[in-house]
Amino acid sequence: MVRAARRSHARGVSVEKRGGPRGAVYVGRYTLPDGRRPSVPSQRSWAAAFEAARAEQDKLTRARFRDPRASHMTFADLVGEHFLPTYAHTSPITRKNIASHLGDGTGRPVRGGGKNARAARHALLFVFGGKPIATIGPQDVRAWQTSMVRAGYGHASILAKRSVLKNILELARANGWIDVNPVDAVREPPKRQTTDADRALTPEEWVLVRARITGETALLFVDLTLDTGLRFGEVSGLRPSDIVDADGRDPQHVWVRQEVVWPGRAHSDTGEPWQLKEPKGRRWRKVAVSPDIHTRLRAYVERYAVTPDALIFDYGRIRAERAARRERDPLPTRAPHGRYVNPDTGRSGVHGRYTTYNLGCRCPFCRNAYSEYRFWWARQRGRQAASPWAEPGFVEDRSDAVDPIPHQWFNTTVWEPAVRDAGLDWRPTFHDLRHAMVTWSLEGGASARAVQGDAGHASLRTTEIYVHRLDSRVSDERLAAMAKMYARMRGEPAPDDGTPASAGTGAADPLRQAALALLETLPPERLAELIAEGLRGQNAAASVTALPAAGDRS
Repeated sequence: MVRAARRSHARGVSVEKRGGPRGAVYVGRYTLPDGRRPSVPSQRSWAAAFEAARAEQDKLTRARFRDPRASHMTFADLVGEHFLPTYAHTSPITRKNIASHLGDGTGRPVRGGGKNARAARHALLFVFGGKPIATIGPQDVRAWQTSMVRAGYGHASILAKRSVLKNILELARANGWIDVNPVDAVREPPKRQTTDADRALTPEEWVLVRARITGETALLFVDLTLDTGLRFGEVSGLRPSDIVDADGRDPQHVWVRQEVVWPGRAHSDTGEPWQLKEPKGRRWRKVAVSPDIHTRLRAYVERYAVTPDALIFDYGRIRAERAARRERDPLPTRAPHGRYVNPDTGRSGVHGRYTTYNLGCRCPFCRNAYSEYRFWWARQRGRQAASPWAEPGFVEDRSDAVDPIPHQWFNTTVWEPAVRDAGLDWRPTFHDLRHAMVTWSLEGGASARAVQGDAGHASLRTTEIYVHRLDSRVSDERLAAMAKMYARMRGEPAPDDGTPASAGTGAADPLRQAALALLETLPPERLAELIAEGLRGQNAAASVTALPAAGDRS
């Protein structure tokens, strides 16, 4: 409760006296250019609260602007007139990402869905669009960042939005319109640790997932990804001319010359939702392929007579395979009884309807209903003509087609159902196949330099990010090393080769025998402390007489 308020002599600064169970405290307030009056942390004295509030007010008073418009330039004006024109000639995928972070300023999603509505509420133009850039302070950035953390945003998503905001305000700072960038004063949110962060697919888990993937195209797609570690867009952009047979110098391999990105029609340079571009790093590279995968890839190209300039993995072909499988194994005519209930919203729906799919149900009946609804709606709007999956048994020559597989469609239709049906205790993504290739190669004895070249990493440090533990082999090696140290301190034979730990060190030395007798009398806790000190190497000189000679240390 505010018991008294005392206005200071400084313009825009006031101090409030508040009473509490632990005595009176003083809260200072300062005035922003838009009229808001934020507070500073409470103090025990009036003078301390006044000085803290006056210091914040002085920061705003000392601000000097080279451009007279800067005092009333809004964030939306800065973005539209100065920021976006500088990114007009960037890549389409960059323009798409920036547009998704900016939003349209209305706070309403273009499409329905919980994630789209959440993204619209945290879009930069909706949060900061109407504010003058001179009034955006660290407290505003911190509040926006905290709301995203509470909304469940991932660490990478928050950093991406924060980076766009920082670049926009940095443009204003570089032009002298603001003195400091408020984003610099706000620390990045801590990365949430998960149990699956340091985990990779094991061969046993991959067998379970692969058994749930059907169709020749889909199986070859995932097998090639695991074998080479290519990214999804790089596998989608492969052409028959990229396949190279083994010769006397190099093994069989594929050339990575392009990749497929999906910027959408609004940002694409070709008018299509997808676009071909140079691979990441703008460098071509050749990646070795296993002999069996190379043979399957050659046979696949010959079977479907894919022309050299067409894409190997065609969207229409994989859809035709799935349509043929549905014709062979149709779903029951009636969906199962019962209703699906969304655990978050509590809304429910009947199985076998596209509206229930929108609620979150991913059963085969709801997925099929949603697929049919989307196809019907596309035909109504004239966007989609007859295709191999439109009519059962329809056959079309797609040997020269350039129609890549959409990443999102493959995830929701092929990959995620296979992972869910495999019954794993975690949810690996399609990109985890790339992690698995690096991890399996290193565990199998390949050099880090060889793996780095095939993975397309510019440095070994990037390759180390992908290294996960397949099993407890590293922990077993450490425990075995500790067992040797225990044996050496007790004068017992080493557990691995049976050689006495004191061989060649003068085991009959009286000083050593006395040290061993003293160690046997120590409690286990003290013995563990001595071992830890010896392993750190700092106190080894104090116990050198109780350890073997330096030449016998492993």
